[in-house]
Amino acid sequence: MRRRRHLGSKGVALLEAIIALAILSIGGLSTLGVVTEALKAQHDARAREETITTSSRVLAAMTLLQGKELDQRLGAREVGEFVVKVSRPEKRLFRLAISETKYPEVELLVTVVYKP
Repeated sequence: MRRRRHLGSKGVALLEAIIALAILSIGGLSTLGVVTEALKAQHDARAREETITTSSRVLAAMTLLQGKELDQRLGAREVGEFVVKVSRPEKRLFRLAISETKYPEVELLVTVVYKP
């Protein structure tokens, strides 16, 4: 009888080890999923940052133009990967808006400049 009890305890220990291994595997896979999503989010954030930086440079270049040059650029024009919209809400004010060519309805950056 002692022998049967002894074998039974080994079976229970083996079952406990298998369950513990399964729990650790699930935890490891969950951690891997979280790390993968974090890396994807970091990549997306970096891409958005590059887009904003480039569009900021385009907008800065547009603000350096004279009033006559901005008058010639009224409307929407593609500048590289961006669409630049120039409008004139007042006589000496120009509204400059930058959006991506993929999503022209979403304005990334907007400014208003005064040109005498």
